Amino acid sequence: MAHFAEVIDGIVQRVIVIDNDGITDEHDVEQEAVGAQLCEDICQTDPATSTWVQCSYHSSFHHNFPSAGFAWDGIGFSAPREFPSWTLDENYDWQPPVAHPGFVMGKHWVWDEVGQRWVDIVANPPPAAEFPSWT
Repeated sequence: MAHFAEVIDGIVQRVIVIDNDGITDEHDVEQEAVGAQLCEDICQTDPATSTWVQCSYHSSFHHNFPSAGFAWDGIGFSAPREFPSWTLDENYDWQPPVAHPGFVMGKHWVWDEVGQRWVDIVANPPPAAEFPSWT
């Protein structure tokens, strides 16, 4: 099966699956352009506003398997940025400015954007005012 992402203004709108037979040319060679045209025809999208890009469930090309909301820059797909301070690496994954501390039994790390650090939410829970009231 082949997967294609519909991209509008650099943002993935949806991902669809088509049979591999639908992306082969007259020589039985898989071609992204053939598959993109098939997606356009099936979904009746306007080529002036949307683009169909082949993606890989196993991330063997275009870096990541996208879903709605992922960005496409013409080379690869990236998830939405989690925090403004994080940067995109060569694998199209967002990286914090400080490396994650790793697994530590009994700790649950969350990123503190203001302090630019990892905080153990078990040892340092947010103030009670930030929790919803259930009573």
